[in-house]
Amino acid sequence: MVFCGADADLAFLRQQEAYLRSLARVGGSEFRQAGDRPKGAATAVIGAMEIYLPLDDLVNLAEERARLAKEVGKVEVELARVQKKLANADFLAKAKTEVVHKEREKATQFEEKIRTLRSSLDKIQEIQAGRN
Repeated sequence: MVFCGADADLAFLRQQEAYLRSLARVGGSEFRQAGDRPKGAATAVIGAMEIYLPLDDLVNLAEERARLAKEVGKVEVELARVQKKLANADFLAKAKTEVVHKEREKATQFEEKIRTLRSSLDKIQEIQAGRN
């Protein structure tokens, strides 16, 4: 795990290093100045701190990409089902307002999940491109 940030933030995290490594289930950690980013790593940003988890040998990227693509397909089917229901004039006329509202919320949630999954797929492609 690699932490990149300001000296004060890094000093605080160094004091908590054992806990952080335990929580992240990693053997080691590094502390770097902001801007010194490792390649091929999952990224999280918390405040001004950047946290990287190098994925080399931790994840089979091809398998993860296939899993994410399969999940996108499943969620797209669910979204299409909800959109079909919402496009049905009879459903909109006969269903209670609460039911229609719940279906619209489901559609929004499915759309957000698809965006998140596709973002993850894009990151995997970037990592794979960086390895080649």
